[in-house]
Amino acid sequence: MVARMERAACAQQSFSASTWYSKNTVSVSKLKNVKDQSRKQLVTKAAGWKFWEKEEGEFELLAENTVEVESLRSVRFARNDAGNIAGIEYLVRWNDTTEETWEPVQNIAEDLLRDFEGAWWEAAKQGDEYTLREIATGSEEVMASARDKEGRTALHYVCGKGNDSCAKFLLEIGADVNAADKDKYTPLHISAGYVHVNTVRTLVMYGADPSAEDSADRSVLELVKNLENNTPKDNADLFRRRLQLREVLAALTPVVYDELIPLNLLDKKEVVSSAAGPVKDGPMPTQTHYLVQWADDEEDEWVPADDISEDLVEDFEAGLEYADGSKLLDKRTVVFGDVPTLEYLVEWSDGEEPSWEPESHLAELLVREYEEGIAGSSKTGYTEPELCI
Repeated sequence: MVARMERAACAQQSFSASTWYSKNTVSVSKLKNVKDQSRKQLVTKAAGWKFWEKEEGEFELLAENTVEVESLRSVRFARNDAGNIAGIEYLVRWNDTTEETWEPVQNIAEDLLRDFEGAWWEAAKQGDEYTLREIATGSEEVMASARDKEGRTALHYVCGKGNDSCAKFLLEIGADVNAADKDKYTPLHISAGYVHVNTVRTLVMYGADPSAEDSADRSVLELVKNLENNTPKDNADLFRRRLQLREVLAALTPVVYDELIPLNLLDKKEVVSSAAGPVKDGPMPTQTHYLVQWADDEEDEWVPADDISEDLVEDFEAGLEYADGSKLLDKRTVVFGDVPTLEYLVEWSDGEEPSWEPESHLAELLVREYEEGIAGSSKTGYTEPELCI
């Protein structure tokens, strides 16, 4: 129901609640005055009837020349002269030939809002892409960011259903891929928790953050690992679920670590598994963590062994130390038995004495820069072979 009223100012609205309208809105009848209102003010009473305010301050009931509202067509943000959001407006279609008009949300009665918003949330919960597209047409900015009383967006619900097509549509019209509900669950938490592999991949492609934590301080990655650890391995009926969880992990893990290059492993420790349940006898199960030194000056971080490449772990366990070489000074061939091995003299960034290191221990870029430099100079860059017994 709509009451057309002039307002001195449009108060800033909060769009994170279950509805977009003021709780103090008075419900009025589906009537619209079609007379000239340019110099008059339309007011409402609790009974729901519209009254015309005469110049002398008296009120006259207008039951004539009124029409009903057919529907709310779309919704948009109202903006002030500075371009900032100042409220919300709905496009009203009337049940006569009157032109459709934009009305502020304060003038929209609750029953109309419930019908409009209810259709949106029901479509999201059912994964009804046709209805979502129909309602969102012309209303993309508002509908993509709308939240219910749980703080969830439509994207949360379609990801819970695993509807990849609906998720892509909502993301394309501007849905926040990392929006968190009141429990700090993002769409990725929900999609991963329900093991919807394709939807997880779509969210990651659109920039979803696997490290986002819920209210229990669990990242999406940790949530899925806990699910995998708690899924019995000897249950044939759950074999497919374990495979799907591994697919979800495979989609999430590179996003967390592929942009951070480990420089060295500094230490290791055993941590009680967060997924461990009660243990009657014996020690609690643990998981190995390594202290990782990153190449981009990020703070050293304890990382589970499962998330570190095997070769890096093997080198650490073998006692090999990683360090940052600033440049190569020379090269030589060392013969162990009958096997020649190419070594380079490395200058270290930490000020340690230069040392000879086998080519297999050096970064390809460092070797290539050295060889290209030698090729452009008159130096041979080569030391006679040494025999090592």
